[in-house]
Amino acid sequence: MKLKDRFQALIDKYKDDPEYIAEGMLLEIRDQFLGAMESQGINRSQLAEKLGCSNAYVTKLFNGSENLTIKKAVQIANVLGAMLDIAVVPNEYDVKRYYTYSSKKIDLSNKTKGINFTNNYEPNFSVAA
Repeated sequence: MKLKDRFQALIDKYKDDPEYIAEGMLLEIRDQFLGAMESQGINRSQLAEKLGCSNAYVTKLFNGSENLTIKKAVQIANVLGAMLDIAVVPNEYDVKRYYTYSSKKIDLSNKTKGINFTNNYEPNFSVAA
């Protein structure tokens, strides 16, 4: 069996595992925070200062060795001039998320790199059964 096939078999095996799903969500949140920081020119030290915590704590949050709570994620989003958005949706629904700013849709299903997070965005959700 090729490495690619073995890797895909592992993904298929764990795709419905709550721990696997949660870790994927945490990676996505961290990636979005890093994209927002990059677009604003904020480094981890500056983020730590704005949050009132140590550089080591922020490093642990971003490398996954410290638990990122919803409360801390909201604080980070607030410091970055953004909001944390969490939704509970039935499994059979396909959710497309986008945000509007100046009548432009921004698709956040991919990377957030290059998006200016210093403005207010209005969430718009479309849910299809």
